[in-house]
Amino acid sequence: MQEDVEKWLKEIKKGVTRYSILTILSDGDMYGYELRHEFETRTRGIMTLTEGNTYPTLHKMESEALVTSFWRDSGEGLPSRKYYHITEKGKVLLSEMMLEWNKYVEAMNDLRSGNNGN
Repeated sequence: MQEDVEKWLKEIKKGVTRYSILTILSDGDMYGYELRHEFETRTRGIMTLTEGNTYPTLHKMESEALVTSFWRDSGEGLPSRKYYHITEKGKVLLSEMMLEWNKYVEAMNDLRSGNNGN
C-alpha cells in the first residue's frame, strides 16, 4: 500500500515542479541549490526537489523562455553560481497556472467534502 502512495506522490510532485519553481522565482532570483532548499522550507519538508529533477526542469524552462539564467560571483575564493530569473512569459504562465491550480484545489476539496459545488 505504501508503495502505491509513494507512486501517487511522485506523480503529483512531477506535475507541480514547474509551478513550484516559477512560484519561488517570482519572489526573487535564486541559484539551483538555494531554490531546492527554499522549496523544502516552504513545504515544511513534506516535499523535496532532487538535483535530477530540478536542473533538467530549469534547463527546459530556460529553453522555453520561462526563465533566464546568469552567473554571479559568490565572493572571494568561492565559485560563481548560476542564478535563475523568471521572465515576463514565465510570470504570465504562472498567473494562469495559479488560476487553474486554485480551481483544481477547490474542486478536489468539494469532492472530498461531498459538496456539489453549490
